[in-house]
Amino acid sequence: GGVDKASLTRGGITLLDALLAALPTDWPIVVAGPRRATQRSVTWAQVERPFGGPVAGLAAALPLVETAQVALIAVDMPHAAVLLPGLAAHEWRSPADIAISVDSEGRRQQLVCVVNTAALVAAVAGIGEPYGAAMRDVQELMSVVEVPCGDDRLVVDIDTADDARVLLD
Repeated sequence: GGVDKASLTRGGITLLDALLAALPTDWPIVVAGPRRATQRSVTWAQVERPFGGPVAGLAAALPLVETAQVALIAVDMPHAAVLLPGLAAHEWRSPADIAISVDSEGRRQQLVCVVNTAALVAAVAGIGEPYGAAMRDVQELMSVVEVPCGDDRLVVDIDTADDARVLLD
């Protein structure tokens, strides 16, 4: 419905601040989206055309990433941040470019993953126009290691007002 999901609150804390608090404190954070007050210091990447989707956000954020690996997570997945350290520590099998969380039905969670930054830069460039592009199209250009999430409740996201009521209550 056009609601800014990052500003939704749970227990008086925005989804963005809850996500930032759940990430390791030594991880540098780049947030793609409009600047706003946060409880943690972050680097902001301004998306050229707002509401362009996750690939447009990646295209804006990647020039600001200075690490060899980058963790990707959507702000509307309030429980998924706990999976990222495990994905980052996953034993990478060469030539894997991405370790991605999969649910019990084998569905890849496109925005719960850790990616080789250089491979991600090349894949985003390889799809051309990022506005409206799908993450699965980017990830198809990389070699993938699937890692079971262990608990499907961790990868539930907010797509509707009903989802928000259930997950944020």
